[in-house]
Amino acid sequence: DVRLIEFSAPDLNYSPGDVLMVRPHNLESNVVALFTMLADNVTTSLGPDTIITVTEREPDMPVPRALIQPITLGQCAQQYWDLNVRGDDKTDIPVRFEMFLQATPHRYFFHLLSHFTTSELEREKLLEFTTAEGQEELYNYCHRPRRTVIEVLQDFSQTTPHIPLEYMFELFRPIKPRAFSIASSPTAHNKEVHILVAVVKYQTKLIVPRYGLCSNWLAALKPGDTIQAWVRGGSFHFPISQNVPMIMIGPGTGVAPFRSFVQERAAQGSARSDLLCLFFGCRNSAGDFHCRDEWLFLEKDEKLRLFCAFSRDQENKVYVQHMMKDNASLLWELVSTQQAQIFLAGNSKDMPKGVKGALEETFQNYGNMTQGEAQQFLERLERTGHFQSETWS
Repeated sequence: DVRLIEFSAPDLNYSPGDVLMVRPHNLESNVVALFTMLADNVTTSLGPDTIITVTEREPDMPVPRALIQPITLGQCAQQYWDLNVRGDDKTDIPVRFEMFLQATPHRYFFHLLSHFTTSELEREKLLEFTTAEGQEELYNYCHRPRRTVIEVLQDFSQTTPHIPLEYMFELFRPIKPRAFSIASSPTAHNKEVHILVAVVKYQTKLIVPRYGLCSNWLAALKPGDTIQAWVRGGSFHFPISQNVPMIMIGPGTGVAPFRSFVQERAAQGSARSDLLCLFFGCRNSAGDFHCRDEWLFLEKDEKLRLFCAFSRDQENKVYVQHMMKDNASLLWELVSTQQAQIFLAGNSKDMPKGVKGALEETFQNYGNMTQGEAQQFLERLERTGHFQSETWS
């Protein structure tokens, strides 16, 4: 389930290669589950309409902007506390991928809970999860099934009712913004911004459906709804000159930044099939050929050279690297004589290795290079910005 989502954004300035940072809200089901538990809180009466004021405790820890004004606990639970993010997610990852909702809490989470429980049995188990010896047990309980923060609180029913409100800000981290490649052209799509979103749904050993927080929240938006979003520069640096050939490799939602760039060139009247080359891949042409009609129109209008790999449309799976090998002479011509720039975007699992292997094989076969020389040539292209990649897990 992949969706092209279009937003009206009259005051938003961006360029091809930029990303849209989106701060999602928690799913309603998790907010309801949280307040169902909070209804039994013995420390104070807590409900969605409870108004809270956050004050500064330490001079070097200012109150977050979202909490400067008094807000309701319902707003905090829906818009600020991340009831879903993984406890071991790193905060410095330039995420474009979906950060999975409903993943496991961190060790400090269990340490903190141990101070509030009235059950000696629950305290022992909570403290066990914080020890080195208890990490295998923690993995089997939390990480392997991706047990959620909400599910953990439900499991420790003698602890949850005793959590003071102020400590909930330590238990629940702030919602992190998610980054999406902008898939629209600022010229062709004036006052709009588009993103290509893969809606994440999966199951774990608990047989309970898991939903990607941001993608499912975006998918549930209705016309007229507003979101909190802003633009951040991406890692791609597309050529300024309109005469530089481009080889773009974007399977799946990796095609998003190339839609932005190609549409921009087409709107400027500089899109030509001898300069713009796109390798796209997906499972089948009927089900997930993203922006199919647009690509086919640009190809027919001789504004784009298009190569598609549909991995499941035939018995033998075909991926973008296979299409690259089939067109190796063209790739070598563009790189060796026209100084083409190569851009790669998509999932980081196996695809980037396959693409690099196809490029190195091309250099060996058509550039008369040894394997080592081909690897060094590709590394030089990377250092000089002639080969740029942006991948995610």
